[in-house]
Amino acid sequence: MNGTKNSLSTEKTCPACGRIVSGRANKIYCDDNCRNNYYYRIYSDQLLLVRNVNAVLLRNRMILRTLNPFGRITVPKRSLVEKNFDFNYFTGIRMTKKGKSYHVVYDRAYAVNGDETVDIVTFKPQSLIRRMPASDCLEESCLYPQISPFDDQHE
Repeated sequence: MNGTKNSLSTEKTCPACGRIVSGRANKIYCDDNCRNNYYYRIYSDQLLLVRNVNAVLLRNRMILRTLNPFGRITVPKRSLVEKNFDFNYFTGIRMTKKGKSYHVVYDRAYAVNGDETVDIVTFKPQSLIRRMPASDCLEESCLYPQISPFDDQHE
């Protein structure tokens, strides 16, 4: 009789469907389907936000890529606006030595000038640069070569 009381008092219900969970003492969900549905409901709002932000970032990158496939170019700001470029979304900000700030969108960057033009540059992020073998150079600067379009020589 004592065993029956313990089993009744420790009954758990599945947080996804509400059914009684049977099996191991630490089992939380009645099956894999309930576990998957539970986590999908919890994280779906977060995933939707990430997907929407990433969609805007990818659209911005494609616009920058269309206007400037490689190198550096200055275009009118209206050409970005006409293509629905969203200036509020970018992945980072880089500053030049002279203090000009570039808004980075993955492997592209742009700087809005005061005269309603935009400088667009293409660069290869440091994470994409192949590391040199350690036997060739042991210094940190050799592992990550400093290649940057933000060197102020074109300003």
